[in-house]
Amino acid sequence: MVTLAGCQPKAPPPVAVDAPAAVHALLDGLGPSRTCQADRDCSSGGQQGACVLSTCFGILTTDSRAARRGLVARLAAAPEPVRAAALLRLETALHGLSSGPAVRLAAVEALGALGRSQPTGKPCAKPCELLKLQSDDQAPTVAAAVRVELGSLGDASVQPGLLEDLTAGTELLRAESCRGLAGYAGTAQAGAAREALLAALLDRSPVVHAAAFVALRPWAKEPAVQLALRQLVQTKAPHLAYALDKLQAAPVTP
Repeated sequence: MVTLAGCQPKAPPPVAVDAPAAVHALLDGLGPSRTCQADRDCSSGGQQGACVLSTCFGILTTDSRAARRGLVARLAAAPEPVRAAALLRLETALHGLSSGPAVRLAAVEALGALGRSQPTGKPCAKPCELLKLQSDDQAPTVAAAVRVELGSLGDASVQPGLLEDLTAGTELLRAESCRGLAGYAGTAQAGAAREALLAALLDRSPVVHAAAFVALRPWAKEPAVQLALRQLVQTKAPHLAYALDKLQAAPVTP
């Protein structure tokens, strides 16, 4: 046992946090000057960008929705100094003269993640402030994304817009609205959100079915919700049967 313990390789030293470098990797990417084969090749300051087609991209520079969502999750889990520095960069991205709708949309998604990453009981503060300032963005896609992110943070002011998006929006917008409405669980707006999500289970789109299914998780122990989810699985979405079993067996967390 002593010999085996002595032969174990030492754990690598922790990577020092360099907030400006980390924010550059996560938000802007390292660009064509850094070729890559995997995300680890896009590391800087203790954080990783996304390797797409041998180039390192960031939240504000990638056209890949999947890559952006992964990077947004990394930003939310980053150390506090990195998240604080990212807020400054995102504010610039929202208000820069050369920031087009795609950049503003990415910035909005990142701000929503930063707001949700706040410790329990701590107000959203700066991320929500920046999101609200962008609520009347001239690009409809950006304004809609603001509603979704603020809704996910429980902001009551955007619930009417989310309810309208859920009934009259495109397939993608209806699905995204489900994610926003899930943020009202445990708030005074919970009842309206739950009823809208239950109605969304009858939507003509299987994409919206799945989004509403996931969004109803906070209410999964309620008999009416359990019945609606079972009916969805039996009549329209048998592929969700396993997910339903897991959902009903798991403890519900707000």
